[in-house]
Amino acid sequence: MFGEKDYSAWYAQWLRKNGLNFVRSHGFGLPDEERWDRMDFFINECKKAGIYVVLTPIYGTKVKVVDPTGRRWR
Repeated sequence: MFGEKDYSAWYAQWLRKNGLNFVRSHGFGLPDEERWDRMDFFINECKKAGIYVVLTPIYGTKVKVVDPTGRRWR
């Protein structure tokens, strides 16, 4: 979903033109700096077009949780 910026701008307008006002992206993990930039741009384009964006970055991702002492939680 977080492609090149010209595609993101087009996609946000396409969503609006077709009567959609909501998108969801999940399972994209932890992006690098370039991908954060593309994601931020896409969200901003959607905001300008009146489209809500919901992000669920850890959908289906196994997360190891530890306390400050290093002890693992169940």
